[in-house]
Amino acid sequence: MRDRVHSILDSGRKLTAALEDACTTLEAHRGHLQDAVDVAVMAIRATMSTGFTVADDGMVTPPPAVPDPGHPSGSMIIVQAVALQSKADEFTRIITRHLDQVGVADDRAAVALTEILTDVQKAVGLDPVLGEAYRSLAVADAVADGIAVRNGPLEPEDYNRICTILEASQLSPAQLEALARGETVDSVPTVVMDYLRDFYREAGSDGLLNLAEALRSREQAGDPHAAAQLDALANGLLTISNDNVGDGWVGGSYDLLPDDLRDTLSRINSHSLGPTYDALHDVTTAYNEGRIPEVAALLAEANPTFVPGVEFATELDRAASSMVDVSTPSGSATLFDTTATKFLEIGTRNEAASYELLTTPGNARILIPLLEHDWGDGGVTAGRLVDWIARDAVVTDPDNSTRADRAGEAAHSLATLMSSSGSETPLAFTDPTNTNPYDRLMNIPGVGDGRSSLGEVNPALAQSIASSLSPYVIDMVTSDRTLSTTSNFGQLGPVETTRLFSILDGDPHAGTLISGHALAAADEIDRAFARSDREPPPIMLGETSGRLHAAVEGGLDIEIGDRMNDLDERKAERATTRAGFFGAAQAIGAGAVSYLPPPWGVAASTGTYVAGSFLSSDIIDADGNLTNEFALSPQARFRLGAGESGTPDQTQVTDNEISYIMFSELVASGRVSGIELPEYLWRD
Repeated sequence: MRDRVHSILDSGRKLTAALEDACTTLEAHRGHLQDAVDVAVMAIRATMSTGFTVADDGMVTPPPAVPDPGHPSGSMIIVQAVALQSKADEFTRIITRHLDQVGVADDRAAVALTEILTDVQKAVGLDPVLGEAYRSLAVADAVADGIAVRNGPLEPEDYNRICTILEASQLSPAQLEALARGETVDSVPTVVMDYLRDFYREAGSDGLLNLAEALRSREQAGDPHAAAQLDALANGLLTISNDNVGDGWVGGSYDLLPDDLRDTLSRINSHSLGPTYDALHDVTTAYNEGRIPEVAALLAEANPTFVPGVEFATELDRAASSMVDVSTPSGSATLFDTTATKFLEIGTRNEAASYELLTTPGNARILIPLLEHDWGDGGVTAGRLVDWIARDAVVTDPDNSTRADRAGEAAHSLATLMSSSGSETPLAFTDPTNTNPYDRLMNIPGVGDGRSSLGEVNPALAQSIASSLSPYVIDMVTSDRTLSTTSNFGQLGPVETTRLFSILDGDPHAGTLISGHALAAADEIDRAFARSDREPPPIMLGETSGRLHAAVEGGLDIEIGDRMNDLDERKAERATTRAGFFGAAQAIGAGAVSYLPPPWGVAASTGTYVAGSFLSSDIIDADGNLTNEFALSPQARFRLGAGESGTPDQTQVTDNEISYIMFSELVASGRVSGIELPEYLWRD
């Protein structure tokens, strides 16, 4: 009761302040308008006092000419009439000018009035379009409406009334934009929060699903409003679950969702860890009894800008993992695929929930099934779990690195899991004895012959992971913070980094993305070394560049060796793929991307790291074939080491690449004259 009183008082004070400002503004415009009217009225009265007539539009008509008895000639009457008309025209010009000033003052007052009303409505969070709906909302009984929906069916007028209220209760575009920026929205009217809380709780899962079914039927029957009403029903469910939405006193919460919906998700997410059959039975039973496909269909109706709360999003992500986990070894891999995809689409809208899922200790039991499942969309939806990382990776404000900190922690946790070689507990129901995450992702159990890698099974997911980890290629191979523009990643280690690259190389696009960034970073490091005047030379630059080259080469060797047995085929494949990697590095470098902080990078470069600065499709086509001409150029022949002796070994390629970058930087910076170099250097 106290909180409610404070909430009402706070809203009332905001409204009072807005109205006081409105009164001040209106008083000023009243004065301007009155002054203009007074001047116009004065001129009109003065004109009329001399016998002239003034029309509504300001046109003045002269009085009739009066004959002069001393001059009976008609010519004098004509002269008098002309003089009167001339005077009338003069009065008309004066009066219409004053009336124009009244119009200007009136227009300005009207504009000010519109702005004032808008400010007053903003003060209480009221959209003027929703005024009528709010009047209905103010007298609505949410508990009775929820019970009526649960017991159903409703009369047509009740459908319209309840759905109109739900539409009026939706967040405004400005509030949704604030949520997208990670801000808290505490300006939702208390009456809205109260209605949503009581309505969804009383309606229950069955009531909401029955209402959704009725709205779909009405939409199919041609009701023009049913689709938007169905959206509003789903939007409200997400709104009431969101901890960052409230009226300033009470916010949304997972606990405000219908009890039966939360119970069903809990049953799915706590399925038996015993035999696969028991787990599949538990999940399937909860799935059917809880009408989970219908729940997923309702959630899928929510507009893309509406976001669930952290706990609701986490439960949806976990439920998706549980469903695909128990379905794969049962031979029914597509049983839950559609529902799990819809759950992930909603759950991954909340980046904070994705962060929690990626960084929570013991998360392998949830993440591995999501990574291993043979998704119908190639992992596009699952990839949204990590798509936010690259956007937040770089520290742009040293005084506020929270977003970069979280991105670095999430990226490191994911990279560590994918490259680790052992777990103390089973990772999935499929082949539970294999507790080696890296081995599983290179040879996913239960898919095909069990030898396909993550990149082959879920190429879109591999590309999302490669994009999210690309800002951290330097962090992976060194703990030297002077070479990093990111935060909280930590060092991964050479073996683990090579493993990670080999997993992503399973998809040509993902491999080109991560390896292209690694080689571009190595090139920038080599150039920084060439420019450096420090004594002794900064050896850590050379070490870091070498480790990046090693990760690219080692990952490629492992992936090709895992896929091909013929030695000649391996060599040809390796040469083609490496050309793509180098072409990608050139595309990135041409985009003025900088991986290094001052004094090594940005101080000497106009660029900063931009995630996804190029698309791997710019370098290779859908079949993995090189699309640019880089591999045919003389410089590529030198850098790739493709001389008369044929395909070179890894050391020769790396040496050639570093030599080329070092010499080209020395020449470009004026340290060395190109024409003074030995012929064999400047020729290539």
